[in-house]
Amino acid sequence: MLAGLGYKDTFKKRLFGHPHLKEVTIHLLSLVDVLAKTENYSSAVQTLPKLSLIETIDWKQFR
Repeated sequence: MLAGLGYKDTFKKRLFGHPHLKEVTIHLLSLVDVLAKTENYSSAVQTLPKLSLIETIDWKQFR
């Protein structure tokens, strides 16, 4: 999941409070994580290798 500014603690508490989500790997990334290629981003790329293709997107097309 990607958020521009990050996630509030209440969001994380509610999200991870659902027992059926324990079977799913969830990475909570901010734009800073993606742009700075933080440890959180690297961990997410290991789970979702195609995430690294985000660098190949031509963002100009979304104007």
